[in-house]
Amino acid sequence: MSKSEQVDVDENHIYPSYFNLDVGDPARMVEPVETDETGSSAEQRSDTLPVTLAIGVFVLGLVCGIPATIFGLDFFIDNAVTLFAVLFGLLLIASILTGIIVAFRRPILRTVVKRSEVEMERLAGPLADVAKFAAQQNVEKATNAAKEVGELMLARYAWMATRRWLIATITAFVAAIAALAGSALLFQQNQLLREQGKLLAGQSERLVEQNSLLGQQIELGEAQRSTSIVPEILALGAQIGEETNALLQDGRPAPIYFDQELSHALRGRIIAATAAARPYRYLALNLPRASNEMLTAMSLARRDDVPSAQIAVQKVLDAERQLGAETAQGELIQHPVSPERGQILSLLYNARVMSTEWLTLNGADFSFSEIRNHTFGVISLRHALLRFADFSGVQIHQGDFRAAFLDNARFNRAFIQKTQFSGIPNDQIQLPQTPDPSVEIWHTQMAGTDFRGAVINSSGFMDVNALAANFDFTIIENTDFSNASIVGATFKNAVLGELNFTGTNLASVDFDGAYVLRPDFLRTIQNQAMADTFVEDRFAIELADISDLETHPNAIQITEVFTDITPEAPIWRIKRVGEFR
Repeated sequence: MSKSEQVDVDENHIYPSYFNLDVGDPARMVEPVETDETGSSAEQRSDTLPVTLAIGVFVLGLVCGIPATIFGLDFFIDNAVTLFAVLFGLLLIASILTGIIVAFRRPILRTVVKRSEVEMERLAGPLADVAKFAAQQNVEKATNAAKEVGELMLARYAWMATRRWLIATITAFVAAIAALAGSALLFQQNQLLREQGKLLAGQSERLVEQNSLLGQQIELGEAQRSTSIVPEILALGAQIGEETNALLQDGRPAPIYFDQELSHALRGRIIAATAAARPYRYLALNLPRASNEMLTAMSLARRDDVPSAQIAVQKVLDAERQLGAETAQGELIQHPVSPERGQILSLLYNARVMSTEWLTLNGADFSFSEIRNHTFGVISLRHALLRFADFSGVQIHQGDFRAAFLDNARFNRAFIQKTQFSGIPNDQIQLPQTPDPSVEIWHTQMAGTDFRGAVINSSGFMDVNALAANFDFTIIENTDFSNASIVGATFKNAVLGELNFTGTNLASVDFDGAYVLRPDFLRTIQNQAMADTFVEDRFAIELADISDLETHPNAIQITEVFTDITPEAPIWRIKRVGEFR
């Protein structure tokens, strides 16, 4: 082997670990690399730029995401100016840092890598020295030349990497600010849209309130029109007084009159007045009709420094709430009524005209009547049209509602004593009505009639049709329901004494929560009721505590009606354990 070949072999064995160069082929010592205008390779640019952008996006996420996550989007929108200021500050810092590095790059590189030259052409000389000294087998000089090449390459790499990082950082901040500006505008737009939605919702609420007020205006306008007949009602009262005074001259023992004794002209005016007085709703004023318990609670409510008084007030309020929500003060009442028709009935009652059968036969309509008399009774309202009439809170003594039409009438909290709601057998029909051979019983129609919270004592409901009547929270004693049809009626939380359900249709009647005075109450009504209409197994009966009645809405009246109830006397409560079919 020649000397030149031996040198090539030795060089290939000695120097490949430095730069992996083939000194036997000078053309391969410095391979051309595709570079951009700044001298950086495309491969390095593609590797470095995504990393830098990722870092920029990460910083943007920290700056934007943390406040949005912790404090919410509204906080981000409200503090957008501060956020932009932070980003602009970071951009300014990055720009200043770039300027400093560019201005002092040589001292910095000399300190870090001991070389400040970064030009590509500076590598040619040291590379040539490496080849030359390697060919001469001068290891020391070749090593020094290789060291110089490494320092120059390291300096150039450090400078190029730093420059690319600075440029990418500034670019990322500019892009982040631009993107954030668009996002902020979008967020602001969404915020404005949300506020607009809230304003539209408020506007919708105002429109609903406006419609409600317009409805109230219409109702109150109807009320004003109906109340315009009040002078006519007063004139009727004067004429009734004149005619009853004339009748009193006949020497009758008591000033009691009947509608058939009134003149035809007067009866015609009364009938016309009932037709003119139409039902309407008016603004609720609950105080005049407040119960005694409620008045007591209102008196105790001012003593907020007495805990026991406040406990008593709360019990009364809870009890009142159980009877159904009252219409809020100043709102329209829930059901339309006709106070004017009620005034006509009160006028007849106070004038001692104790019958209405001839008026009813000739077309008098007392439906929707609102009775405001504290007491009302004795007067005969047989066959009367009293659908949706309101007798709430009225004390009715010896009233006669037989064969009347009381569908959906209300007797809430009424005190009913010795009053008849029963049907009339056909053979007992009296003038002006005439018996009908095809009708066995003239039933009283009481579908949906509401007796919630009423006290019913010594009264009759024989042969009534009371579909789904409401007897919840009532106190009922010594009352006859024989042969009645009260399908679907409810007696929830009622206090029931001696009742007669002989032949009564009790299908789907609910006694859940009712208090009774005898443990065999369920077995008794099972034996009395119409066959296959009452399911005793649907209910259970258990011993109750007399103190449970303290929260009953009619707690005061219980001891007045049931004088035999004492703290020592046992009382039972019914519980529904089965479902209705």
